[in-house]
Amino acid sequence: MTATDTVDICIATPLPSSILLSVGSLIDAAWPGAEIAANHDPRVNQVIFRIPNRPPVQLSAAEAASLVREPDPEGDLEVTRLGPDGAGILTPEALASALLPVIEQAFTEFPDAENYLEIPVFSREAGKRYLLTFSRSAGQTPHELRMQAERKLDRAYADCSAAELTAIHRLLERPRPDGESDSFEAGVKAAMNVIRELNYGRRSA
Repeated sequence: MTATDTVDICIATPLPSSILLSVGSLIDAAWPGAEIAANHDPRVNQVIFRIPNRPPVQLSAAEAASLVREPDPEGDLEVTRLGPDGAGILTPEALASALLPVIEQAFTEFPDAENYLEIPVFSREAGKRYLLTFSRSAGQTPHELRMQAERKLDRAYADCSAAELTAIHRLLERPRPDGESDSFEAGVKAAMNVIRELNYGRRSA
């Protein structure tokens, strides 16, 4: 066929595989002899159906409905390209790669962010707020940093508790001054005074 004998139908991707297969089946039935053409524009994600330049075959509603593919129960693939040169699907790695220029630009605009950046995103449809986090892999993630801080805090509390207990034991082992009551009650009161002075058990959350 010459260029005037065909028309290209360009469909933007990514698209769920069930939708793309349905569209392809409908086009093939309406224009027998239709082909999938190569996409020579790497800047555009699309699938190109090249059809004969003539009126389509009329399909009944039942015929058209029979060509519609149901979504895969285990989840459709997100197709990014399809043609003589092969097929491509959208993967988490591909999505992250597409975001790379945005991530690099964000760190350039905020040079003081040594490890990670957080960008709030609000969904009007869901009425929910999300947080998009960009983290350098060489550093620690926000979760790792928080866990590290919590471990340091636990160690600090443990060290502090040990120091307090040591002070109380020293008090209890120290000889009482002359004239001071040697009763059990007096000893408990003395220990409680030390605990109050050390503010033991009264840490703010």
